[in-house]
Amino acid sequence: MTETKTDSKQETWTTWLALTTAILAVLAAVTTLYMGKFSSRAILDQGQETNQWSYYQAKSIKSYIYEIQQIAIMLASIAALTKKKHLWQFSLVTANGWLYYFLAAIFLF
Repeated sequence: MTETKTDSKQETWTTWLALTTAILAVLAAVTTLYMGKFSSRAILDQGQETNQWSYYQAKSIKSYIYEIQQIAIMLASIAALTKKKHLWQFSLVTANGWLYYFLAAIFLF
């Protein structure tokens, strides 16, 4: 009689242990799926931040190029008005030099 009682207690304990393990496994799987959503969102946010930074850099480079082009155009117009050939050549070198510099930078990378 004591053997059947002991076997019954052991079977009950084993059943509860298996049930508890299964419940913990399900909770761990659900938690992993839920937390995976946050890691995906973090990766997407990082990509958006990188895009914003690239946009900012491109915008500042374009504004700098625009300023250099304006200076070159002003030099060319002053050279044309004063008929100074060396100033006109310098303005062409300035305008074309920056153009070639940024084209080389684009095609190297």
